[in-house]
Amino acid sequence: MKRRVFLFVMIAMLGLAACQESKDVEKQGVTETPEATVTAVPEEEPEATVTPEPTATPVPTATPEPTATPVPTATPLPEGVVELSDAKVGATVLFGSYEQDNKTGNGAEKIQWYVLDRKGDEVLLFSKYLLDVKAFHSDYVEYITWEECTLRTWLNNDFYNTAFTDDEKAFIKLSKLTTNGNNFYKSVGGGNDTEDNIFVLSTNECRDYFLMDTSSDMGWKSEDDRLLAEKTKYTSGRATGGNGWWTRTPGAMYNVVTGGGYFSMYGTECDEWEKICVRPALWLDLNP
Repeated sequence: MKRRVFLFVMIAMLGLAACQESKDVEKQGVTETPEATVTAVPEEEPEATVTPEPTATPVPTATPEPTATPVPTATPLPEGVVELSDAKVGATVLFGSYEQDNKTGNGAEKIQWYVLDRKGDEVLLFSKYLLDVKAFHSDYVEYITWEECTLRTWLNNDFYNTAFTDDEKAFIKLSKLTTNGNNFYKSVGGGNDTEDNIFVLSTNECRDYFLMDTSSDMGWKSEDDRLLAEKTKYTSGRATGGNGWWTRTPGAMYNVVTGGGYFSMYGTECDEWEKICVRPALWLDLNP
C-alpha cells in the first residue's frame, strides 16, 4: 500500500516537472516579434518663395477736361471786301467762283463784285475784273441785239452753271431788262426786253451808275475808276486786245458799244472774240 502511494506521488511529481520543463521550453522558443518601426520619410523642404518687391502705387492721372471743338474760321476777306450782309452801294463783295489765276489745279477763285445799287434786300453786282474774253456774237452780222446774241446764251448757261453752286443760284434774281437804243450817230433800236439771270450793263445803266459825261461828240466818259478793269491772269492768257468790255447796247455804226473809261458810241464789230472782254452783272436777293 505504502509502495503504491509512493509510486503515485513520484509519477505525479515527474508529471509536474515535465509540465514545468515544457513551459520553460516554450518560453525559450517563442520570442516576441518586435513591433515594426515606421521609418519617417523626411519631409521635402518647401521651395523658397520669392517675396515680390512691392510695386509702386500708381499715381492717379488727372482726367483732362474736354476741350471745345474749335469753330472753323472763315477765310479772311481780301482787303476792301465786306460780307454780303453788309453790302452797301460802293462796297465790294464776294459771290460765286471762276477761274482767275490761270492755275486750274487749285480750283476756281472767288469773284469780286462792286455793289452798284441796292433796293431793300436786292443788290446789283458788277464784276470788278474782266473775267473772260468772248465775242458778242459768234458770227459777224450787220446788226445784232442782246436778245439774239451768243454772249447772252453763254452768260446764262455756261458761265451761270460754272460760277455758281445750286445754293448760290437761289439768291440770283431773274431780272427783266430793257436795253436802250443808240441815237448817237443814227437811230438804232435796243431790241426786245429780256429776262436774264446774268447780263452785261447797258450804256444807260453805265451813265446812271458811273455819272458819265454824255456831252462829248466823240463818246461818253467818266472819272469813276470802277469803269476801268484789269484782266485776270486767266483772261490775259486768252485775250489779244486791250481792257475793253461789252455793253448790251448796239453801236451806231458797228454792232455793239464797248466800255472802259471811255465809250465810243460808234460801236465795235460783234465777232471780236479775242479782243473784247466780259464783265458780268446780276441782281442778287439777299433774303430770297
